[in-house]
Amino acid sequence: MPRKYNTVTPKSSQLGITTADELESASILSDDGDDNTTRDAPRDPNDFQSYAIHNLQLEDAEIQELHVEHTPSKPVSPWKKTFEIPRWLVLIFTNFLIILVIVTFCVVFVYQKSKVGVGESCSSDSNCNSYVDLMCTAGKCSCSSVKFWNGRRCVSQRTFNRSCTSSSQCDSLVKLTCRNITIGSYTDSLCWCASSRYWTGGECVDLKTFNETCSSNSECDFSDYLTCINGRCDCNSTQFWNYEYCENKRLYGSQCFSNYWCNNATAGLQCSTQLPTAGTCDCLTNQYWWTGNNTCMQQLSYNSSCSFDYQCLTNLSLSCSSSTNPTSCQCADNYWYNSTKCTPKFLSGSTCTNAIQCDNTVSLSCNLTTYTCTCNESINVWDGTDCVARRSIGGECSSNSECLASQNLVCATTGVWAGTCACPTNYYWNTSTSLCVIKKLWNTTCSTSYECYDGGYLSCQPSAALNTTVCDCSNYTDYWTGFLSNTYSAYCTPKINYGVSSFTCTSSYQCRDYNYVTCVSGQCTCSTDRYWDGTMCEPRLNYSYPCTSTSMCRNWASGPNLQCLTPPSGGSIQQCLCSPTQYFDYCLDSCYTAAGYQQACTISSCYAVSSSTCDQSKSLSCINSICNCTNTQWWNTASCVSKGKFKKSDFNQYDFFRLGTYLDSCTTGQNYQCEEYNLLSCVGSQCQCASTMYWSSSNYCAAKQSYLGACSSTNECLTAAGVGLSCISGQCKCSSGYSWSSALQQCVATG
Repeated sequence: MPRKYNTVTPKSSQLGITTADELESASILSDDGDDNTTRDAPRDPNDFQSYAIHNLQLEDAEIQELHVEHTPSKPVSPWKKTFEIPRWLVLIFTNFLIILVIVTFCVVFVYQKSKVGVGESCSSDSNCNSYVDLMCTAGKCSCSSVKFWNGRRCVSQRTFNRSCTSSSQCDSLVKLTCRNITIGSYTDSLCWCASSRYWTGGECVDLKTFNETCSSNSECDFSDYLTCINGRCDCNSTQFWNYEYCENKRLYGSQCFSNYWCNNATAGLQCSTQLPTAGTCDCLTNQYWWTGNNTCMQQLSYNSSCSFDYQCLTNLSLSCSSSTNPTSCQCADNYWYNSTKCTPKFLSGSTCTNAIQCDNTVSLSCNLTTYTCTCNESINVWDGTDCVARRSIGGECSSNSECLASQNLVCATTGVWAGTCACPTNYYWNTSTSLCVIKKLWNTTCSTSYECYDGGYLSCQPSAALNTTVCDCSNYTDYWTGFLSNTYSAYCTPKINYGVSSFTCTSSYQCRDYNYVTCVSGQCTCSTDRYWDGTMCEPRLNYSYPCTSTSMCRNWASGPNLQCLTPPSGGSIQQCLCSPTQYFDYCLDSCYTAAGYQQACTISSCYAVSSSTCDQSKSLSCINSICNCTNTQWWNTASCVSKGKFKKSDFNQYDFFRLGTYLDSCTTGQNYQCEEYNLLSCVGSQCQCASTMYWSSSNYCAAKQSYLGACSSTNECLTAAGVGLSCISGQCKCSSGYSWSSALQQCVATG
């Protein structure tokens, strides 16, 4: 609405016009509006002029009344009135704010720098750098579940179809992961649903499985080959749901639980059973599976060409394997076709009108005279089920006429063959000739025991002499009484033992050779190189072996001629030794006459006792190749006896002292310092026995034992000259891997 103003205009040109705002601020503005506020300024123009002169000190002023259009407004609040601020104050305030901001930023920066970074250990969120949005999770500073670390700070995870380098960059709340996705020919890493989920537009949800509702193929689990068909996830028409995934419908012979498992669209298959029993995909009745086109075909009728049995109508008992016509559907060989189906052929005695009606598989034919099915009686006989040839070996019989005489068969009446065609007594069945032939006698080549004359207890045994198998006594302890005159009256009987004087032998074969008993001058006894120990003939014992009689020792004329004697050293155990005037040569394995006093001699490790050829019974020693007494002995015309020995003492006197005994110290080579009467000699600065002897418990050097000699330790066994015996279980024997050679009289390596 219009407002009325009273204005004062000074007449002095230099003062100009006083504006309404100045007058209003000076409280001289006159307002005739609706404002009811009382002002100090007069409202009458005459009064206003006086007021202006008095208050404004305007002597010469012109009072004008103006009407101005003005929109009414509310009174201005004192707080909203504009205040003029000095520039210097504004500048100071601005600088203060800038400094405050810089200081605040520095404080915050230093504070945040002191906080723990990504991946570092923490105990609470306050330990982590919140400036980059880190928080404490499981004792480590990391981003929240909806953010990821971009190398500088935590940023929000990315949504569907955005590029990524790891799944942590994708929004896990909507189940996105980072995957290599191929679109057309381009592959990129994108935030995408897992292969088992699909994108709804807001989140990834699990793909739907069989028979769940759907609106598009993308909702169905394509890893199970499901597609959306009629609003449900289903298999296509060529597949079926096998309770795990869509599988191609199965072909012939495959396992199934219902018809829709089988390929019935193109192959015509159906399941042989239904749930819950497992069946197989099979063709319908009177159909067969043809692999040529993988489909079910109609089975063929009688006489139709075929290749396999299953092609023929099985309900008519047809097959494609007839012996007479194997390329067409025929009845089995023991069936005939009666214009409707195959029926069994007739057996023996049945009425017939045609040969085809009789079962030719059992050799029956139709006798058109009697019109019955019969066998060919000239060569066969009906046994109740078959026309069989006159009985061969093992055939049942009741008389010899039923057995083939051409094979020498008879009908046995006793024994295990009773009631069957068998070979006569003392005959056996020769499979190569199909004949009964007479059984073989002793020492005849055989291949099996039934070829041998079992009436004499013969069987087929290996023969080392003939390098083959022959008929021989079954027990190795027996011999064949007809070994000189081989007849069927001979038999196997036990071999004769040692010393049976009532029996006269003609061959060692009759004696217990397994105990080394042989036939000598008509008697079963031991050979000259063996002796009877009560159970068997043992090899005669060698030099120094313990014995109880000379018969145990090697004392034959051409041998060592050892005798069972008490050793010169005495003792209760006798040994196989040479006579007192002989010495034993281990190398020549015999006893020889010893050299007497002042006779020539030799020294060798081959010689027993003193290693020389001198007569030890006379205590002679081989000195400078002559048998003589030692310098500590003297010859008393019969033997060497000790002179005794003296040694000069520190007191310039001669004192008697004893000779060195076993292992006493001595001067090597000075044998006289040792008790030579105990057969000691000085070897290696000690009084010791010769290498072929050992120091016995009787305090003398005894001869070491030879093979099988009794012993208590290995040093009692002969080891010199390569004999190599060890004490094993109380006897001198060869060590493992060695055996005793009687010829070499030493242990030799086996193998």
